[in-house]
Amino acid sequence: GYVERAQRLGAHVFSGETVTSWRAEGASPGAPVTLTTADTGGGGGGGGRTLTAAAVVMAAGPWMGQMVPELQELCVPERQVVGWFEIEGASRKHFAPDRFPVFVLEEEAAEGVAGGGAAYYGFPEHGEAPGFKIGLYRHLREQLHGAAALAAVRRTADAADEAALRAGAAAYFPAAGSGRLLSASACFFTNTPDGHFLVDRHPRHPQ
Repeated sequence: GYVERAQRLGAHVFSGETVTSWRAEGASPGAPVTLTTADTGGGGGGGGRTLTAAAVVMAAGPWMGQMVPELQELCVPERQVVGWFEIEGASRKHFAPDRFPVFVLEEEAAEGVAGGGAAYYGFPEHGEAPGFKIGLYRHLREQLHGAAALAAVRRTADAADEAALRAGAAAYFPAAGSGRLLSASACFFTNTPDGHFLVDRHPRHPQ
């Protein structure tokens, strides 16, 4: 994949390591950045290391607010669940990749309610994971504030998760909405107040 290609092109990849701290050695664009890592048992080998770089790109996902405290109120992670529903046999051909698109479907907001309605997204039946894959943006709105909340997040789906996903599947894709929930997966979304991606320089360290 992408990592293997990067390695072939000369990148050094350290897997199984967690960045525990970082420090900019000054505020000028040319000042180096020092990273300290700890071995988390994923094949990194050794007890961690110290790395120095001229510039650093941070893409820490739901841990972004811990890495850069200034972003705690702007980058808020939420638990998100997607599910795979069994498709009625006669309709499976309609959910194949050559016929069914990747989609985002946003409902109109209820009268008098600000903002958009529920937004579902989904994918055709594909590869080794059978079933129709669907998610609901913002899902159950389970915001995760702080390291403890992230560490304790539920990784399995329950009846409330299934009901939220099934509502969209049944409303718009009844051949799948009536089927069994074959599997589900929990992950994180990191949201900003206006819903836009945040790609920018650190507020105090341009490097």
